[in-house]
Amino acid sequence: MQLARIDWLVLGAFLLLTLGIGFSYTRSSGRSLTAFFLGGRNLPWYIAGLSMVATTFAADTPLAVADLTATSGISGNWLWWNMLFGGLLTTFFFARLWRRANVLTEVEFIELRYTGPIAAFLRGFKAIYLGVFLNVLVIGWVSQAMVTILQVFLGIDQQSGLLLTFGLMAFTALYSAFAGLKGIAVTDGLQFLLAMGGTTALAFLVIRSPEIGGMAGLRDAMPEGALNFFPRIGGGGAAESAGNTPDAGTMLSIGAGAFLARVGMQWWASWYPGAEPGGGGYIAQRMMSVRSERDSVWATLFFNVAHYCLRPWPWILVGLAAISLYSVERNLPPDDLGLHARQLIKDGAESTWLALDADALRELADDNAKAAEMLPELLAVSSDLKVRGKTDIPLGQALDYQQNKQLGYVFAMKDFLPIGLTGLLLASFLAAFMSTISTQLNWGASYLVHDLYARFLNKQPESDARDKHLVWVARWSTLGLMLLSLVVAASFDSITAIWFFLIECGAGLGLVLILRWYWWRINATAELTATVASIIYFAISRAMGLEFPESFLFIVGATTLTWLAAMMLSAPESRAHLEAFVHRVRPDGAWSPVRRSAGVAAPKTNLWALGASWLCAVGFTYSALFFSGSWILGTPGMLLYGLSGLGFAVLLVGLARRYQIFEHSDGELKPGSELIEPTANEQP
Repeated sequence: MQLARIDWLVLGAFLLLTLGIGFSYTRSSGRSLTAFFLGGRNLPWYIAGLSMVATTFAADTPLAVADLTATSGISGNWLWWNMLFGGLLTTFFFARLWRRANVLTEVEFIELRYTGPIAAFLRGFKAIYLGVFLNVLVIGWVSQAMVTILQVFLGIDQQSGLLLTFGLMAFTALYSAFAGLKGIAVTDGLQFLLAMGGTTALAFLVIRSPEIGGMAGLRDAMPEGALNFFPRIGGGGAAESAGNTPDAGTMLSIGAGAFLARVGMQWWASWYPGAEPGGGGYIAQRMMSVRSERDSVWATLFFNVAHYCLRPWPWILVGLAAISLYSVERNLPPDDLGLHARQLIKDGAESTWLALDADALRELADDNAKAAEMLPELLAVSSDLKVRGKTDIPLGQALDYQQNKQLGYVFAMKDFLPIGLTGLLLASFLAAFMSTISTQLNWGASYLVHDLYARFLNKQPESDARDKHLVWVARWSTLGLMLLSLVVAASFDSITAIWFFLIECGAGLGLVLILRWYWWRINATAELTATVASIIYFAISRAMGLEFPESFLFIVGATTLTWLAAMMLSAPESRAHLEAFVHRVRPDGAWSPVRRSAGVAAPKTNLWALGASWLCAVGFTYSALFFSGSWILGTPGMLLYGLSGLGFAVLLVGLARRYQIFEHSDGELKPGSELIEPTANEQP
């Protein structure tokens, strides 16, 4: 696809504006590590919240949501909608605590909570494991999605797509290395608004096109069940596979075990970037960067509502439209080949079979009597269609779409955007890509510099000169992570495999990350054991041939039993260290023995009120999500979802006012003030 001059001007203006904002924060970010990695702990809640939403809106996100929607209908999005429970749990139970802890990174919190050589080792191990290994995996999969977009959008080969993506990464690393978190957060806000504007414009143009015929035409063209908001439970999990079953593209059919794992367990049991139980990663970084505990709560609340209610519908609409636009039957040629293919469909063949290659068709015939009966004709027609698709662009796109549903979103960009908006939407995808990459680089560098280099290698005393030296180490670390990520991105061949690896290699760790704030008995041995055991049991599950959800349930159960046993067989953390933690963080929950010895009164927070507020917020957010979807699609249920959302909102406001959930807490640091450090005998 050729870009017009106006499109190139839009892209150039966006990149120059981003670079200008980034460099404008060079001086302020260079004052200290706190300024570079936390923006001086002075970000307004709405900037921090926007930055969280922008970071989770990566280049792969619209493609992934369109893929889920095309494969399993709207209900397929429950595979990520379930994470709302964990996101709002962080808002009400952990946001204040992260800000109150006053640490620079999530990994530094380990030695605030634990002490001794095991805690030191755990901090160093996690600095490398999270900051380098898992971080570059995330950057790699996001980069692969950007390569796909550039390939299809610009009509270039994979090598050229990789080179352009590497150039974008280098550009992002450059402004990130000088901007620090505050500059990144401000550019995130701009990039998010641009990305949402572009994707909303695309959805509007696609739905209003003659090919779709407005919302009524979209509804009429959808397979049965595609517009359902909720999955069918107990269906054996057929459509949760690769989408090659008869249920694909209609409605998510999910087995009871898979439903339990996804909706009942994944949000609290599994570590996943951006959805860490109890908060972590760049979410914790944003919570620690705001002005006050109150701002931390508001930032995470805004993030979750925007993440689940504002973002997904433009992507879902395009995903639904692609089911019709790029179906094989719709794009068959009007000659004898097309007539032969239509006759096969009339005789009982699935139209998606015509997009399969010879090996896939033979494999299908082994399990499907109808396919076996029609196999010779299917092989001949499928082969002829693929040859024709090389010159017949609509047919070629339809065949490619059946093999990779993510391509539907990019095809829609290419087919429906006019001059000017083409550059805008491409800029919006660059914005989504850059906002994620900049955050991942800054966050990963914070672990390498603060939790590895400054903690274990650079033993110089605190001074302005040391701070400036560490800032320059942080900038070079940002560039180093970028180079390492380039190598990883070039070797990727399956994004889906990385998703499942991240979900399962951290399965069973989540409960430790939650309980370490609320139970004094959790120790460094328990967290280290859970971190390592989940990786070991992941490898064992693969060796045993287990697949999701059995593999997930096995890893969670085995990891939990292992870390519980390790914790009970090892000594608690030292009482003096726990007392220092209680003085600083003032946690609620099972800390009575430590509070008594430290002479600290129990917090005035009401855990029951927080729990009720959490559930009301979950109910409100889901209601708002489904209300907006019903209103946009013109489907039944809008009144019900609207009334339920209003009811949950009234209850949440009532609880918040009575228990001052969104207000400053007693003893809280006021905006701009610094924590008074514990006395010498309370230091970690």
